[in-house]
Amino acid sequence: MRASLCPCIRFQVGREGRRLRARFIELEATRREGAVVVLEDMTEMEAQAQRMKLASLGILTANLAHEIRNPLSAIRHAAGILREENFDARAAKLSGIIDSNAERLNWLVEDVLALNRRDRLTREPLALEPYLHAFRGAFHAARGSAGGCHHHPDRR
Repeated sequence: MRASLCPCIRFQVGREGRRLRARFIELEATRREGAVVVLEDMTEMEAQAQRMKLASLGILTANLAHEIRNPLSAIRHAAGILREENFDARAAKLSGIIDSNAERLNWLVEDVLALNRRDRLTREPLALEPYLHAFRGAFHAARGSAGGCHHHPDRR
């Protein structure tokens, strides 16, 4: 006889939050008691699924960036030709509008790509105290005064 599968139950155990899944498999349909309980650690599988999602998102953003930048480059090139061939003020103004908006779109693409790269960075704690102290000194030196800026290292 074929064993039947009962519902799965998910739960979390331990301080580190390991996520487990319990599956109950009935031994025989004719038996009134007894089952095999299979415990699976889902923590690594869920982490792997998350990594795959992020990798897919990275590929998607890279492809979108490429598909946006190609026509954007052509638009900017055409605006440059328009500017070179027509010396009137209206054509120069229109090509300037095209250039500035194409640049805005390029910044948007850069921001999306930067978000994608951010997920692959290794984060490290940084002691900001020396930098803040140096900044404060430079700030006061540039302003020519010592007033108006107070540093309280024990405040958070």
